[in-house]
Amino acid sequence: MKLIRLLVLFVALVVCISLAISNRETVAVGLEPLPFVINIPMFAVIFGAMFVGVIVGGFSMWWRDGSVRQRARREHRHADELERDLKKTQDELDHARDLARAANDRKALRGPEAA
Repeated sequence: MKLIRLLVLFVALVVCISLAISNRETVAVGLEPLPFVINIPMFAVIFGAMFVGVIVGGFSMWWRDGSVRQRARREHRHADELERDLKKTQDELDHARDLARAANDRKALRGPEAA
């Protein structure tokens, strides 16, 4: 698995390097309402757009999965509550068994009762 990961990383690195080498020409980038223009290499525009896309996509996935995380937290709290209830019930059962054993031991020590 680690070898496959390294192979994919190497291929991605080769693609990025070849993209950067082949797109070194500068382009003018300006946002229409703003009065300035920046001259930067084309590969910086491509990588910047990819970076912004990854950030926006990650944020949208995080936002969309918020309800799933909320449900998981709620279910985790419920499971903790059920575990506490189970532990309390087991302790009560153990206490009741101890009382029953003690009562049986006292009855056995008294011997057979006269009929």
